[in-house]
Parts: sequence; structure tokens; C-alpha cells
Amino acid sequence: MKTKVAIKGIGGSFHDQVAQEVFGQQYTPLFCKNFSDIIRKVGTEEAEFGILAIENSLAGTILENYRLLRDNLIEITGEKYLQVDHNLLALPGTKIDEIETVVSHEMALKQCQHFLDTQHIMNRKNYLDTASATQLIRAKDMKGHASIGSIEAANKYGLEILFRNIQDNAKNYTRFLIIQKVDNKGLSLKKNKATIIFSVEDKVGRLAHVLNFLNSKGINLTKIESVPQLNQIGKFDMITDLELPNDQRFKDILPDLNNYVEQIKVLGVYESANEPWNK
Repeated sequence: MKTKVAIKGIGGSFHDQVAQEVFGQQYTPLFCKNFSDIIRKVGTEEAEFGILAIENSLAGTILENYRLLRDNLIEITGEKYLQVDHNLLALPGTKIDEIETVVSHEMALKQCQHFLDTQHIMNRKNYLDTASATQLIRAKDMKGHASIGSIEAANKYGLEILFRNIQDNAKNYTRFLIIQKVDNKGLSLKKNKATIIFSVEDKVGRLAHVLNFLNSKGINLTKIESVPQLNQIGKFDMITDLELPNDQRFKDILPDLNNYVEQIKVLGVYESANEPWNK
């Protein structure tokens, strides 16, 4: 029986590529228009897993998705890095000087700003996802329009590749999270990477105490970023990715960590993925 996986976009999207790499042919996609729909499908168990883009090496973090993870009974069970190569796609026979408007997902538009500027294409429209934008141009025969998307999407929806690899940096990577509903057994605490979200008192040195404690345990922080608290103007939660030493389990440090924070939620404990830029 194939695994049902909620992804953003349609066939040929980058979420679809990640799902295929993680689950292979034993994968049935549940297409979602937005990230909230992915969370809903996973939370109601309509989908067994979800794929959630979380950060890009050029465009930064998708804070909305950390808020969704914070506010729902969802856990991170894995991660995957994808090298994202963007291409300019248009109806067959279209010339670059005929392009007046580019339609794509906002993150793709951000990752290709320099190319679009040099081509003097200033009319840029945000759309649901890269693959859906590509399908839209083909379905509506949108002359004078181009999308930014994958080679897979171009082949699937019958657009021509005008330019390849138009991202601002050749080393363009997106990190995706594999998520599922928290079950009655609770979170796994036996892997080598954890993502937590916590708050501290608004007093001098409180955050430093947390960081010093983690340092004393030999834990490497690979990410720390703040996200505003809901309905708490001026208050923030800290999102932190922790890499644990091979001989340490997260459950061993969690009780002591609680002594340094006001609130904490463990979003997931999982196996870290190889960072492709370190190969």
C-alpha cells in the first residue's frame, strides 16, 4: 500500500521531487494549495506524512511554517536538502524579449531576482507554487508570460526552457522537513538532531544562560531565530536546531534545559541529513 504524503503544489513541484526521493515509488501525493492545508491533512491523518519547505540558502526561513509547527500537534521526523535549480519556462517558440511577466512562487522569484533584473522583467506575480504557475501558462496559453520552475515541470506541462539555472547562486538549496502527527507514544528522543521552540524571561542574560547551558553539554546550535508570539506584542519565541553528540540522547538534557526557559516545545527529534554544501 502506498504512503499518502501531503505536499504543496502539484506534480513537478519541488515538494513532489523531495517526496519522491524520500518515499520512492511507494508514494501517493495529496496536493495542497498552501502550507496550512498540509498541516491540516497530516493532523487529521488524511495524510500519513507531510513535506514542508522550511528554509532556503538564498531567500531565508519560512517563519510561517515554524508557527504552524508550534501551534499544532505535529512533529518533525526527518529532513531533506534539495538543490534547487530554477529555469525560465514559456510557451514553445517564445523569445526572451517577448516576456513581459513572470509568474511563480514568491520564494522562486526571490531566488532569481538578479536574473530578472538583468533581463528587465519587472512585472512579477506570486502564484501558488512553481509547478502550478507552469501549468497555468500552458492551460491558458499565456503569451508574453513565463514561469520559474523545474525541468520536470517544463516537460510535464509542455513549456520550453528559455534559460537554465537562473537562480542568483548556483549553490541554491532548500531544506525540507518530513512531518507527521504526534501519536500517543510521544516524540522520539533518540536521534541526533532536535528542533525546539522556547521563550525566556525578558531579563538581561536569560537567553545567554540557555546558550551557555547547551554549550556546556557539547551541543552545537546550527540555527537560532526568533518568531513573534501570537497575541503577545513585543514577545518572541526562539527557534533552535540542536545537533547532539553521538553519545548523547535529547532526553538526557531536556529536564535541565527546562530550568532555563519559560516555555518550551520540542518540535521534533530526528536524524540529521547530510548538508550538501559540505560534500
